[in-house]
Amino acid sequence: MNKLVVLCFISFFAVLTPTNADDDPTLRRVFEERYAAMKSAMADRDVNALSRLLAPDFISTDVAGRTENAKEMISRVKSSAFDPRRTGQTTIHSIKLKGTAVFVEQSYDMKTTRTAADGSLLNVELITVSEDTWIKSKGAWLCQSTATNKADYLVNGRVAAHQIRQR
Repeated sequence: MNKLVVLCFISFFAVLTPTNADDDPTLRRVFEERYAAMKSAMADRDVNALSRLLAPDFISTDVAGRTENAKEMISRVKSSAFDPRRTGQTTIHSIKLKGTAVFVEQSYDMKTTRTAADGSLLNVELITVSEDTWIKSKGAWLCQSTATNKADYLVNGRVAAHQIRQR
């Protein structure tokens, strides 16, 4: 009998405990897929695919505080040089559901190589930490804004530049 009372007690409080979006594997999977789709669209310079991931009022803010809208960002991505040695990984650190918006803190780690003036090969890495806001529109999550809060640029494993966005 005591086991039944304890089980009911635990079940009762489990139902009353609010769930955190960070603990929701379904929501995490949705945003992992959204970031993978964005990475693919950017790598392929696929303007249409990228446009389908961005809200009409999309704004990107870089670590220096400069902003660009969707059209400007897409134009920049489209005109950027292809780098076959470039790899990138997005890691979601937190997901917070607030009303109809989702706030994601994520980092992006890009690695490539560059040739120095003396002909030697340099290992280059860019690590950014950003806060993104996603909204649901017509059944799809669209990125409404991204703000890069921190950027570290490393050359051969050494920090060459470190920036933090002033708010």
